[in-house]
Amino acid sequence: MKINRNITGSFLVGLAVIGLAFGASAVNQEKVSDKANPGKFAPAFLVNKGAQYESRASVDPIQNCELPDPKTCVYEVTSAGSSNIPDLPSYTAAQLQDYADNGWVTPHPGAENALYSD
Repeated sequence: MKINRNITGSFLVGLAVIGLAFGASAVNQEKVSDKANPGKFAPAFLVNKGAQYESRASVDPIQNCELPDPKTCVYEVTSAGSSNIPDLPSYTAAQLQDYADNGWVTPHPGAENALYSD
């Protein structure tokens, strides 16, 4: 009976060690994957501010796309775009055209050609 308790105790300790190892590995993997995409683009929209486009987390094209302009007022960032667009303070019209050509942004369905006022 004493041998059975030692074996059972050793088994439980071994199981606990394995569980801790898997848990530590999962936490470590999450940290590594976060560092793998340091410039990942988080905002969902790019808005026309005239000379450049700026990022926004949310938009209201009906309220803010007012002043006529030859460029699209709001672009939505696609899932491919969120992985490929660099996180910059602003973007040129040429960059936006390149992003659109690559399928990284699409014109917002509720936006027309205009300046974004907010």
